[in-house]
Amino acid sequence: MRKSLKIILIIVLIVVALVGGYFGYLQIIKNKTSKTIETMFTAIKSGDENQIKEYIDIEDAIDDNEEKSEGAEMESIMLKNLNYEIESMDVKFNECTANLKVTNKDLKTVFQNYMTKAISLAFSQAINSTSDEELESELKKYFEEQYDSDSIETIETRIPVTMKRESGKWKISCDENALVDAILPGYREIIDYLNSFNSEE
Repeated sequence: MRKSLKIILIIVLIVVALVGGYFGYLQIIKNKTSKTIETMFTAIKSGDENQIKEYIDIEDAIDDNEEKSEGAEMESIMLKNLNYEIESMDVKFNECTANLKVTNKDLKTVFQNYMTKAISLAFSQAINSTSDEELESELKKYFEEQYDSDSIETIETRIPVTMKRESGKWKISCDENALVDAILPGYREIIDYLNSFNSEE
């Protein structure tokens, strides 16, 4: 009887150890994937394309250094209010699905205000002989003020992302359009509008 109890006790201890090890491993995976998401968003905010590409596929950036420099400055303004929160995670051995809440200022509203300001300054330039450099500086300043303004709505977007381990690294996959909509709310609407406007010409 005692021998049977010992065997049962050993089996129970083994099962407990295995279960504990399994959940402990899942917690390690959860921590690693959470860190991967954090690194990706840090890279997005800093504009570090090489680091972004380690985790998610993106299109190549503009090659022209001058255009890239100007774009990076505007990009930095658009992304400085970008934040995210992991709302839930489903963790498996080599795969993890996370539901993210991503927040940023409404680019569509900023763009509309920016265009109104640009037209106003263009008329002012014609009257007051303002230089192109002064006009550009004024518009950049206004653009940043828009992103600092409480009057511009912060948009919340929820997106699912899947992470799989490839060659020892966690790669993130998600709907590219959904990711763009979450990071820059209204961006694709602006691009579609500009493309339709250009096609009419």
